[in-house]
Amino acid sequence: MKKIYYSLFLLVFSMITYGQDMKIKWSDSDGREFSITCISREFSYSMISGDKIEYEPSYSSNAGKVRKVGSVLIEYEPSYSSNAGKIKSTRGNVN
Repeated sequence: MKKIYYSLFLLVFSMITYGQDMKIKWSDSDGREFSITCISREFSYSMISGDKIEYEPSYSSNAGKVRKVGSVLIEYEPSYSSNAGKIKSTRGNVN
């Protein structure tokens, strides 16, 4: 019986240890900071004074979400995807 509990403990411990998420951060030459959390695909950003922000149009499946911050474009998974609404990619001029 002790072996079963010990094996279960090792299994849970290894899942917690290897199941941690990673956050990727970067910034551009103007001072904006961006970050994406890999597993959950959460995106965050900071703005600078006078920054232009564009939002997804109302007819989009991701209506109201931020589409562009400065020169960085954010793409989301489409509504028919199993990861609907999560970050698909970012691109733009980041130095």
